[in-house]
Amino acid sequence: MADITLTQDDDDELARLASTGASNPGALADYEIGRELGSGSFATCWAARHKRTGQEVAIKVIEVRPGQGMQQMAEIEHMVKVGRHPSILEVRDARMEGAHIYLVSPLCVGSLEDRVEQPFRPEDWLEWFVQAAEGLSLLHRCQIVHCDVKPANLLLDRHDHLLLADLGQARPLSDTRQRMGSYFYMPPEQAAGGPPQVSWDIYALAASFYCALTGYAPRSRSFALEGEDHPARLACYNRELPLAPLLQTPQIPKDHWPILRQMLELDPRRRPASMEAVVQALRKLGPGASKLPRGRMLATVGLCLSAALGIQLLRGGLLGELALWASLSLGVVGRLMLICGLGGALAGAAWQGWEFQRNR
Repeated sequence: MADITLTQDDDDELARLASTGASNPGALADYEIGRELGSGSFATCWAARHKRTGQEVAIKVIEVRPGQGMQQMAEIEHMVKVGRHPSILEVRDARMEGAHIYLVSPLCVGSLEDRVEQPFRPEDWLEWFVQAAEGLSLLHRCQIVHCDVKPANLLLDRHDHLLLADLGQARPLSDTRQRMGSYFYMPPEQAAGGPPQVSWDIYALAASFYCALTGYAPRSRSFALEGEDHPARLACYNRELPLAPLLQTPQIPKDHWPILRQMLELDPRRRPASMEAVVQALRKLGPGASKLPRGRMLATVGLCLSAALGIQLLRGGLLGELALWASLSLGVVGRLMLICGLGGALAGAAWQGWEFQRNR
């Protein structure tokens, strides 16, 4: 839940809130407020601890739009209801008091933004990519577009599971209002205005993982945003983005490049038709049922088959005959080889199974 803050006028109130935890006793009396986690245009996020249970949480404080509090709260409650998915950050409590809305969620340890340029395994990268795509696919099936997918909004919990966060910009597909995203993550059709489209999230998701792998957003090194205010920078973005080349870099696995490139097409008609299509394409690169490389998977299968054979020998009473044959034919060495072979097969299969579960 990064990149979300209150307006400047509320800084004094939030500083007092963080230091005393008593500025709004109805909403936050049960929590000790800690450090600020992130900020944006209309909300801020704080780390907090529940006084009774000691549970660490993140509390997002959203500024209520004048005269729109009930509508704003209804929109948030709807997003919380439809956004129930293992890859979407859970909102455990949502309430409105005074001029603010408070959202309580589990505290995550970081975000994809924190992992930019850090070494990680291709399997991890692909797993996070699939998790984010699955969460977005659920939103799209509910006719909702996130509108602001970026590395800072892709959080990681203590188990390194990716969670899609910050649905504050999310809008239904039926909404006709323009929604801006973040520069170099929003596609040109979003920057140009118009109602929300699924294609926005497809582009932004690919841009986020491109940045995680390379250290910079796609097309961001081809031009710099110019202008002293938002309209001027937006005009520069709309003018320069279509002219900027999309670069393939050594950090991007070759077999992953085709889907990334397709998702980052400037023409939305050339991108995948849906986020579910993205999920299916990613799963073909590395089946979710197995994160083991092919060679190790074959070894695991072989070990499991050997273990199964050993069990059948035990059940059929043939192990004694086999041991007798080994003793007569090969002596002590034969018996040792038999015992070590079966024991190694069983131990190897158990170890591979444990490692697979650990890496899930």
